Amino acid sequence: MLDRRTLIAASLASALSACGGSSASATTVNVYGDSLTAGVGLELKPVVYMQQVLGSSAVLRDYSAPSMRTRDALYGNPAQPYTTLLDSVQTTKPDIVVLAYGGSDIFTPSLRFYTELHELVLMCKSSKVVLVTFLNYPFLQKEISSVNEVITTIAAETGATLVDAYSLPFGGLVDEVHPNQEYSLARADLIAKAIVTLM
Repeated sequence: MLDRRTLIAASLASALSACGGSSASATTVNVYGDSLTAGVGLELKPVVYMQQVLGSSAVLRDYSAPSMRTRDALYGNPAQPYTTLLDSVQTTKPDIVVLAYGGSDIFTPSLRFYTELHELVLMCKSSKVVLVTFLNYPFLQKEISSVNEVITTIAAETGATLVDAYSLPFGGLVDEVHPNQEYSLARADLIAKAIVTLM
């Protein structure tokens, strides 16, 4: 019997083949986000998992870190070993940029979150951009809805690809905040599929 990772890898390999993903040069992908994307408390980190299922067709660079906010991506966070998004995008010139913010921004005023995330998307104008909504937790629904409304609006305004992680049914937490392994990998599967569509 095939395990989940084998099935997802086979599905993505089929999709890559169908869209001509067998070219000699791998697609480069920069992934930015907070502790949900960094995989706090998990044995298998989401970006490592996505790299496994995408295989040699893509090279993923993980710029996620705990407590990262859109503000930190814009201006840097001295508490983290993290360059600003603009510095890393200009240096690495990725084909695709994944922006998975929201968790650490959940109490940021909507207008400020909108302004900062919109600016980040514009900084990535030479790359294809993927925006990821916040997961569906049974608590903080008002704040989550506000964050996701901003993310969805910016995707519509900028033409960024939207990954609706909120559509996943609640899958459990590893602590009081972070998704457990299965829930985290379900989110990673959605992001990997979006990457494939842009390759």
